[in-house]
Amino acid sequence: MVKRTQLANRRKLVGLSQEQLAHEVGVTTSAVARWEKGSSIPRPRMRPKLAVALEIPVAVLNRLIDVEGADLVTGLSSTAVPSWLGQLAALEEGASAICSFECMVLPGLLQTRQYAMDVERALYLPVTEKEVLLRTELRMARQENLFREPDPLQLTCVIDESVLRRQVSLPVNMVAQYEHLLAIGKRTSVEIRVLPSEVYIASPGGPGAFQLMTTAGETIPRIASTEDLSGIRYYDSVNVVDAYKTLFRRLQEVSLEPEDSAEIIRQAISETC
Repeated sequence: MVKRTQLANRRKLVGLSQEQLAHEVGVTTSAVARWEKGSSIPRPRMRPKLAVALEIPVAVLNRLIDVEGADLVTGLSSTAVPSWLGQLAALEEGASAICSFECMVLPGLLQTRQYAMDVERALYLPVTEKEVLLRTELRMARQENLFREPDPLQLTCVIDESVLRRQVSLPVNMVAQYEHLLAIGKRTSVEIRVLPSEVYIASPGGPGAFQLMTTAGETIPRIASTEDLSGIRYYDSVNVVDAYKTLFRRLQEVSLEPEDSAEIIRQAISETC
């Protein structure tokens, strides 16, 4: 029996007692104590709620539970992994499909590790290298949803062409990122479209980056999300979600087909080499 010290440390970092965590998850305090002591293990159905309470993705929680690979999560303030990030990861894990529009950086679900690290380093707020590594690790864990079996996450992305031209990282890293986009875009569950720079869509606010999420068992999106300085904002109002659905359909209509989008990505490789 091996104590799950890292699990207990994570609980303390987010400011929860064993009793409070038990209340959040819907178990007894003694159950939480047994998890941390290593004498029992959280059941799979408990883990999504536990991950949300600890503000980490389920994939990272599994590493804490398995003890191995847990060191990265210790020694950090809870601001290194804001609560909205844990909520995002939980929603993505429960989603069957996501539609995403990005106009500043590539979607987190499509980023390479090096690109993700350089995005985190470019944040307007100062971050430590350990925080960069943790947040990158969380992003990589979220990407596992694209490869889950038997039902991988269905991802449809519209990416503004300026995002491809933006040199977030060194040229060699950007080429690797472009090649990753080409490779993952070949999956039947992933569709990548580029919005040409000469196309402009007029809408309130820009439009800025947003996502539409369809939960498992549903056939249409029920949640829309945007991001600002305070984190990610979620909307479940029918009118708001319908507005974003209409906007995304319009973006799809005026964006390039996946094959033509792949050619734009290949051009970016040639221009960067």
